[in-house]
Formats: sequence, C-alpha cells, structure tokens
Amino acid sequence: QNRGVRVRYVSVSGSASNLSADTVNRMGRSIGFVNKVTNPLVLSGGNDAENTMEAIRRHSASFRHQNRALCAHDFRQLVKTHVRSVADVRILRGVDKNGRQGSGYVTLVALPDRKYGQSQFPKIQKQIMDLLSDKISPVFGTEGRLSVRMPEFVSVCVKSRIMVDDYDKVSIVEKGLLGQMEKYLDPRHWDIGMLPEETELRNTLFAVPGVLGVKHLEMNLFIGTAPRDRKELFGNPFVLPINGTHQFQIIVRLKND
Repeated sequence: QNRGVRVRYVSVSGSASNLSADTVNRMGRSIGFVNKVTNPLVLSGGNDAENTMEAIRRHSASFRHQNRALCAHDFRQLVKTHVRSVADVRILRGVDKNGRQGSGYVTLVALPDRKYGQSQFPKIQKQIMDLLSDKISPVFGTEGRLSVRMPEFVSVCVKSRIMVDDYDKVSIVEKGLLGQMEKYLDPRHWDIGMLPEETELRNTLFAVPGVLGVKHLEMNLFIGTAPRDRKELFGNPFVLPINGTHQFQIIVRLKND
C-alpha cells in the first residue's frame, strides 16, 4: 500500500530557494522506497547575504534608533533592516488595521519582497511583531494598538486604442505594451497608499517604441474580482497597485493615410 510522507524542513540557499508550488521534482540523492517528491506549498523567506551598502545603512540606522521604536522612521528602519523579506513598509500613526482613526494606534503596512511571500505573510507578520515586542512602549502590546497588515492590492486594468504606422509593428508593439505595464505596475516601485493617474498611464504607453498615439484610454480598478471606483479608493492608506489584465486595440495608420 502506497502512503504519502510529508516532510518539513528548512534549507538556506538565499533567494534561489524561493520557488512556486510543485517546482521541486527530484531529489539530490536516492532514498530507498521514495520515487517522487514535490512541494505542495510555495517556498519563500530565502534572502541573499546583504551587500556592503546594505550593511552600512543598517549600522548607520542603528546609531539613530538605538534599537528603540519611538517615531515612524524608527519603525521603518527596524523592519527594513531586520526583516529582509519585506520590500517596503508604511507606518500609519493614529490608524488601526481596519483604517479607522484612533488615538495611540500604529499600523504597519508591509509589502512582501516577492510574489510568493504573500501566502507566507503570517510568518512575516509574526517576525515583525516579535522584532518590535521589546522595542516599543508596553501600551502598544498590552492594548493591542500595534498591528501589521498587508496592503490592499488593487489590480489596474487598462483598455486603450494604440496607433502604429506599420503592420509589421503590431505584434512587437503589443508585446512591448504588456511588458511596459508589468514593469510600471510592479508594486515594489509604488508608495503604499498611491494609485496611478490616467495621464501617467497614457505617457507610459506612449513611451513604448513604435507607438504613434494613445486613444480612448480607460483605467479600471479591481480588488479581487470586485470593481472599484477610484473615488471610493481615494484616501485609502492601504492601497497598492498591481498589474492587471489589459486590452489593447492596435490600429495601423499608414504614413500616406
């Protein structure tokens, strides 16, 4: 009778060990009666050794905050230097984890460094809370006024008509547009709490080589599968844009037209 064996282990290989589910498919050596292995869950949390500049910044920051979190800058520096699986963190004072105003509350909005890190956020959350437990006023811990949460990811989906001057450029331009949007909407390049403007999107698309014009640009926002109005999200301190699904109608306008 065949029985599955589940093994839990820790392997330190830096960022190379961050893998999506079902990526591991072979063993480094043969083990009797084991003919197949896989990873049902994503593997995350691996970080490469810090470089010289990162070490300098970490030591410089330690002189300023003296291992205590007294102001927003201290919170950010402590998290960024000690929890390296976090790409960015925003400190919100006077705001609880649900976005409600409240005296004495501090909410840390932390962005995982890699896409696989989102599923492992509870571990990141615990790391941050453990890190800060002895570096903050006891009031925060005893009254639950300190919280850590992920951003509110907002999928940005664009519909637009794109003008080109050659039929041979259609596929190249379409590929360039999709690549440009993926790069532009990388959440690591945005401040938490910010969303793109249509003018910025138009300029971003127009910058793709081969694009002559951008017509009828429409930006749609979604949280999960639910459409959201920009006015509804305006002022939300947790929002963060991510790349959505785009529809580009590419129109060829020949030079002699």
